[in-house]
Amino acid sequence: APKISSNESIIDFRMMSARTIHNKCRAFAEWPGIAADFLVGSDATEPQRIKIITTKVLENISVEASKLGNVDTSGQMVKTKLLWDKPKGMLIVECGDGSCLGLLELQPVGKKAMDAKSFVNGLRGDVTVHWVDNSPRDSTK
Repeated sequence: APKISSNESIIDFRMMSARTIHNKCRAFAEWPGIAADFLVGSDATEPQRIKIITTKVLENISVEASKLGNVDTSGQMVKTKLLWDKPKGMLIVECGDGSCLGLLELQPVGKKAMDAKSFVNGLRGDVTVHWVDNSPRDSTK
């Protein structure tokens, strides 16, 4: 089997199902882990790479796309808003196949791993978190 590269740890919520991301999170728990780029805060312009430590596949849940996605003129989703589910203590993101994934533990760069509630509390009321697709694109398509 080929070696795992650290490039495989970057998550694309638009291209993967919640189950695939959850299984990847469990498989890559020790090394390299999984991470994604997020805009954190309503006035954020620079994405932050945040490591995703623990996830949960959410069965029988659907979130209106209008609540989650921002679509550019070509109809391509460029960033996805995460919803804060206070009672469950998780951030929810809709994946490309319509399934939803709960983010339970996160680790911002230079900080210790924390549960989603602590992460949201650190935002001091500005619970605006968007996933940003920073993956390179093939311009021939």
